[in-house]
Amino acid sequence: MFVVLIIGILASIAFGGFHFYTIRAYNVTVKHDLKNFTGAQEGYFADHDRYLGSSGDFIQGGNPATGPLVSDELSFRPSDGVKIEIISGDGANPQGLPAFMARADHEKATKRCTYNFLTAKMTEEDK
Repeated sequence: MFVVLIIGILASIAFGGFHFYTIRAYNVTVKHDLKNFTGAQEGYFADHDRYLGSSGDFIQGGNPATGPLVSDELSFRPSDGVKIEIISGDGANPQGLPAFMARADHEKATKRCTYNFLTAKMTEEDK
């Protein structure tokens, strides 16, 4: 009986640690995908003198990726379950107001990340 109790305690500790690292992996994936998205957008900007998309446009990771921002010219696909959405601005007027901003999120992550293309700053916030 004592052995079963010890195994139960060890299993609960291991599961808690596993859950922590799983959530952390989703949070890192969200941040990583947003960094890659901004790099792809900067490449698109270099070729077209504008960003792709406007407020409300998104790209959802999956096989295949979906959304109005899916483009061979952008050459970016987010990880499964990651959604990146333009939350303000217009890519055709990147210096205008409101600022061109994108947000990345995953339903299993505890954080979301936002990138402001005008200030070139990424912020991370709890959901």
